[in-house]
Amino acid sequence: MSDHDTQTGNDSRYNVTYQITNVVADEDQCRISYHWKSTRGQASLPEADLWFSLRNVQYVQSKPYEQFQTEVDARAGDPNTVTSSTNPPLTVLMVHQSRNIKEQPFILDDPQLADRVARALTHAVELCGGGNNEPF
Repeated sequence: MSDHDTQTGNDSRYNVTYQITNVVADEDQCRISYHWKSTRGQASLPEADLWFSLRNVQYVQSKPYEQFQTEVDARAGDPNTVTSSTNPPLTVLMVHQSRNIKEQPFILDDPQLADRVARALTHAVELCGGGNNEPF
């Protein structure tokens, strides 16, 4: 990963890993659960068992990891850090849920797989009655 600080002009490089394991799709509950683990540099970040209801999903969005991480840093109070590159290139699928529920990112290193997963998730959301059903 490469970051650029727009205020100081400094560049930094670090390794990041993301692991999503134990993914379970429960069709009876219209729910997807999984285990999330990540590291940044030498530091392990908190692990979590997460889940979301497909009924609460408004839409699934695909974006480059650089855009995703730059937005995360800005929301965390660091608007001067811009993620400039990843190797390999990463794609983030953002699962946007109803208003008061946090977004759920899925990070993939294969853009074709990311596209397939996005289509499958969107179809599952529709089957479970989720999606943006607002008339306007």
